[in-house]
Amino acid sequence: MKVDDALSMLRNHVSKHTTGKYQSSILSSAESLKQPIFTLLTAQKYLVRYLALEGEKRRQVEDLLKACHMILCEVQVRLDESKEEDKS
Repeated sequence: MKVDDALSMLRNHVSKHTTGKYQSSILSSAESLKQPIFTLLTAQKYLVRYLALEGEKRRQVEDLLKACHMILCEVQVRLDESKEEDKS
């Protein structure tokens, strides 16, 4: 698998989870996504579950995609904050 394939999977994951039935939950948790502890701990949760030694949900690529998605949310919030600081 190439990096381009992984990025494509991540794009698809993010698109799928920011539209349709997920839209209302994203809008309701928009403020939560601005809290670094929320996004980073959520990413950590998915990484720990991926690395678990046992359990039915271990080693699922979907958890890596979810962790990346949360980290991207964190990056976006920090970039937005930086742009706001630059304006002032």
